[in-house]
Amino acid sequence: MPNPSNTTRCLLCETQLVKNGRTAAGTQRWKCPQCGASSSRKRDDVTRKAQLNQFLDWLLGKHRQSEIDGNQTGRSFRRRTAWCWELRPRIPATGEIHDVVQVDGFNLRSGWCVLTARLRGKVIAYQWCARESQAAWGALFQRLPAPTVVVCDGGPGMHAALKEQWPNTRVQRCLVHLQRNVRKYVTTRSKTIAGKALWGLALKLTRVKTPDDAEEWMRLLLGWEAESLHLTKERTYRKHADEVPSWARPGQTWWYTHQRLRSGHQVLRRVIRAGHLFTFLDPRLATLQVPSSTKGSRAAPTRRCGSYSSITTACPRRINGVRSSGGSTSTQNTQTREEWPLISSGNHRDLSAHNNANRIPGPCSTTPRSAPTKDSGSVKDGPAEGDTPNAIHTFWPIPPDWRGHRGIHHRPT
Repeated sequence: MPNPSNTTRCLLCETQLVKNGRTAAGTQRWKCPQCGASSSRKRDDVTRKAQLNQFLDWLLGKHRQSEIDGNQTGRSFRRRTAWCWELRPRIPATGEIHDVVQVDGFNLRSGWCVLTARLRGKVIAYQWCARESQAAWGALFQRLPAPTVVVCDGGPGMHAALKEQWPNTRVQRCLVHLQRNVRKYVTTRSKTIAGKALWGLALKLTRVKTPDDAEEWMRLLLGWEAESLHLTKERTYRKHADEVPSWARPGQTWWYTHQRLRSGHQVLRRVIRAGHLFTFLDPRLATLQVPSSTKGSRAAPTRRCGSYSSITTACPRRINGVRSSGGSTSTQNTQTREEWPLISSGNHRDLSAHNNANRIPGPCSTTPRSAPTKDSGSVKDGPAEGDTPNAIHTFWPIPPDWRGHRGIHHRPT
């Protein structure tokens, strides 16, 4: 029997072929000296690699399918690259223990939420979920060895997941997110002197660059508390109130008079008590260059990813104004187009680094088969068959005692 995989031999008589010029397309032509049969060598892997490059140039770029295809409809492009929608990107396992990891999550207009772990702007792991929760964050953290420091925004369920998965990891709260958390309560146009002063303190957070700046900021906070802390403890009793706040519960007999001011102050105090405010200034961690925020974790690949979020699952097969493919499910198309930009900074065009998935993709058993709804519920996350493969992928105490350190702990993976 002829060997069909060896195209340098004749498929009819198995005689060694010789070169015989080129075709009109420039492909090498081969001829059998025994029977005279002429043929050209075919490399399906080269063809598919070129198709994948073309698909990713369109998906991650700004060109329309018709512009890449060279015709008005782009139908040939869609036909050639239809198989690419079945290709799920994966992050290769490295087993590396990272010193500093930035974690963040963002919601897409399609109804999904994606959690990412980044190292110097490069995604090292990601997790799909319906919403941020302890189970979702835990599913992300368990894929990575515990780092020395994690920079996070303190989202829902994050601290509980950190305590469970990375109990010995130091935490640096994102100062930009902390600033926004204070703004949510006191706003930028507070009508009280205390509220304006507290917002001014929050604005100064992102200007802290040295231990001296941190000490000065703490002195300002203590000064604010000396003047205005009593306001956060004042109460109003229902029987004496002229007006009952809309958020007061039926039967509630009293509430804090300056509830929003109290909440804004408590945001800062909780982070200070946890020792998560100025971890990046700890001299023992100076060599790690710990960032003070997650800013930068939403780098260019993530921004490209978010740019597709306006295409909802209600019209899943139209991207850049044209249909994506005729054979993929809406959820699969939605997640595929988001996953490629997430890891586009790596070797994402290597076919051997990715896997085909003929199921509706999802990182865990809690991922819904469509955009999550209000009543989608939640159960403990965990890996499911066919998932994207895992990637092995304190503020110090109040001055003058600015100490605290932990060693690097390696957890078997």
